[in-house]
Amino acid sequence: MSKDKKKDCFVIMPITTPDNLLITYENDKNHFLHVLKHLIIPSIKEIKYNPIEPISKGSENIHSNIIKNLENADMVVCDISTLNPNVFFELGVRTALNKPVCLIRDNLTEKIP
Repeated sequence: MSKDKKKDCFVIMPITTPDNLLITYENDKNHFLHVLKHLIIPSIKEIKYNPIEPISKGSENIHSNIIKNLENADMVVCDISTLNPNVFFELGVRTALNKPVCLIRDNLTEKIP
């Protein structure tokens, strides 16, 4: 890897607020997109990593891209807020690969496994 190439950091997180938690998140269906845009992405850039967002565009093979990013990213930031099953599945894949993961959660998610 070239000296100037930034390391990649893939983000695992809920994309939308689950309906059963809308009241908890002030009825903001896009709460986690705001967290991504205003907290997570700037933090990743601050440490000179290249952020890879969890949002696929177009008709790409989403699952294939997720697995590729889980396998190849130098670091993964995983937001376990809301205890989202898809997030935990992706975390399990990354953990099975025995590669670095940084877990984060909000203060509204009290009981974590």
